[in-house]
Amino acid sequence: MVRKILIDDPEFIFPLSLQQVTLYRSMQGKTELHKSASKRQMKVFWWILLGTFVWQFLPEYLFPFVAALAPLCWFASRNHTVNFLGAGRGGIGLLNITLNWSNITSTVITYPYSVQVTIFVGFVITTWILIPVAYFGNLWGSPTYDIMSNGVFQKNGSSYPFESLIYTDSSGIQHVNETAYHEVGLAYSGAQYTWEIFMWYASYISSFVWCALFLGPKVAKIWKARKAEGESHQDRLREWAVLTIVPIGILLVIVATKSVWMPTWTYFVALGFGGAAMLPMSLVYAMSGYSIKVGFFNELIYGYMIDAPGSSRHPLGQLAYRIISGNVWYDARTVLEDQKVIGIQIIANMLALPINYGVMRWVIASKFDYVSGRIPDPQGQWTGQEFKSYNTAGIQYALVGPKKLFASSFFKPVLYGFPAGAIAPIIIWLLHKKFPKARFDLWNSTIFFASAATFHGNLSTGPFTTFLVGTFFNFYLYRYRRAFWNKWAYISGAALDTGFNANLLFIFIFLGTTGVVMVKWWGNNADNIERCFALKK
Repeated sequence: MVRKILIDDPEFIFPLSLQQVTLYRSMQGKTELHKSASKRQMKVFWWILLGTFVWQFLPEYLFPFVAALAPLCWFASRNHTVNFLGAGRGGIGLLNITLNWSNITSTVITYPYSVQVTIFVGFVITTWILIPVAYFGNLWGSPTYDIMSNGVFQKNGSSYPFESLIYTDSSGIQHVNETAYHEVGLAYSGAQYTWEIFMWYASYISSFVWCALFLGPKVAKIWKARKAEGESHQDRLREWAVLTIVPIGILLVIVATKSVWMPTWTYFVALGFGGAAMLPMSLVYAMSGYSIKVGFFNELIYGYMIDAPGSSRHPLGQLAYRIISGNVWYDARTVLEDQKVIGIQIIANMLALPINYGVMRWVIASKFDYVSGRIPDPQGQWTGQEFKSYNTAGIQYALVGPKKLFASSFFKPVLYGFPAGAIAPIIIWLLHKKFPKARFDLWNSTIFFASAATFHGNLSTGPFTTFLVGTFFNFYLYRYRRAFWNKWAYISGAALDTGFNANLLFIFIFLGTTGVVMVKWWGNNADNIERCFALKK
């Protein structure tokens, strides 16, 4: 469906694909002239890759201090307020610099500079402004509910005992123990996580409105042109066969195993909402390279659907719905991008599935004490904040339910994210029509809200450095050294990413699985690698 619009039109560039294509073309120079230039590019590629591979041993293993340089903490390492402001791991990362490429990545090259500015503005507003205001002003539940946590709490701030609220009936369906729930009360969350929900709602709605206003006429024109060209009946039949047989097959597996605690009929709703989001989300991604998450909206829909007698309220059912509906768009994005480059990459994605699963199982087995919070991690890497987010959403949307959640004055403001997401792109569109030379069309409200929604509770060390490096690459070099940028930017980005990934794989295979632990020293402090010793009160 979306392929007809995005793949054949050169305006939809898929920025990440440009980096991949540049690398592939350098590896396969055709003419003598191209071979000469390609050899030089590949020589630089391998040198940068080697340098990155060697360098990454410092932030990742030997000298993690350089992974998050917190100058504010250097001058007041025992001052809690200063530590909270300066720490990139557990604080807001004010002026925090990272020398770890994993916190930067080649998005400093692949993202257009306007996208990078929008992302950084969203980060500054939510992390450098709103968090200190809420934290030091005791706003929106702070400090009762940890603003740097995306966990779930009781009203008094203690951990939420969600397991005690679930019981299973004779047919295997999970229900909420209403008596126990009334004793425990509502499931609260920290201010940062709560306004994150607001921002994700705004981002979801904004994607539809923004694409309709700015790209609607173009999409309609492309669609009409494609219809005029005509399609063979065989091609159309093949498409619909894939669209029906594969989902039905997956559905049979889900029904047969009965292991996801999700009502069967909600599976079709998940596919429907996932398909509806595919076009606007793909349009944003094709033009910017920025991927929008749709999980929070899907969780809201699921919460309302199962809020009825007889429905399973197990939090894992909500997670299954989120994955199914979200992956309709996420997988479509991956396949579309691969078709923009070369179809054989789909095979690589298939190989990546078992490898990623194996690594994930290793992380759970070897780092569970860090992830669960039983043992504090001085490096602040194994926080498990993504898993906590899934757990919190499952408790709030499936177990408690959105009706109870948004009946509370604490969560009710979150719903204003929907009108905010609808109004923001209209204002930008009107400004663009009034002042076309000001390029308001570059200020994508969908990306802004999504950036503002990104949870930086435990890791805020990357955005500032990313913006500085992105300004150098995609503003200074792109504007004032265009020939140099054209020749070396994408090659450099690919080499840096490859070198980092090679180093990570090496550390995982030869150090991680063998249990070799780096000794503690000044640059690998046992308490806090940033030397922000008063971060925790």
